[in-house]
Amino acid sequence: MMKRRATVIIATAALITGLIGFFLLLPQPAPLVQEAQARPVPLLKTDRALSPEEAVFAHFDAGELDAAFGFGWQETTDELKGGGSTVELELVEPGAEGSTGALSVRGTITADFPFPWAGAMIFPGDTPLAPVDFSAASDVVFFARGDGANYRLLLFAKSLGQIPSSASFSTEDTWREYRISLHDLAEDLRGVWGLAFVAGPGLGEFDLTLDQVRIE
Repeated sequence: MMKRRATVIIATAALITGLIGFFLLLPQPAPLVQEAQARPVPLLKTDRALSPEEAVFAHFDAGELDAAFGFGWQETTDELKGGGSTVELELVEPGAEGSTGALSVRGTITADFPFPWAGAMIFPGDTPLAPVDFSAASDVVFFARGDGANYRLLLFAKSLGQIPSSASFSTEDTWREYRISLHDLAEDLRGVWGLAFVAGPGLGEFDLTLDQVRIE
């Protein structure tokens, strides 16, 4: 499984790197994120992407980086564009709301590339770039804590062409639940093929932890 994933990732990494690099040339939009209201978070799994009203990408409680559906979580950095930014994905304990695990996304943004980034990317399809119909969904919801820096959620979709859309969110050293409207990111959600949580272009070390990432 790891060998297959490595082969596919290498084949698509240059394209994804170019898309993110081009996106960072553009003026950044105003934040589109709202802090979610406190409420129970059901940890649902499905064998059909987004057929329930809510689908969980990952709750990180099983000791694996694999998502509940789709291709799973991958590192993304500016390395293939000559950058020197780094990232490490690691399962940590405990998670949000008393859960067992969470995903640590830690690294360093460097000035080796003019528009640097690093972070974690999730492919909702069975393979990278495979589109998934998100039209029945309304929000991306997740828990996060961090170092006080601003981070961005990038949405990749066929309707957006080669330019992903973005929503920024600020972090604190305690867990918060965030809700980002998918319809603010794209009008046509029938061909979503990727989501990424990234740091940059601000330089230096970063420390972001994610948990209970889901689509509602």
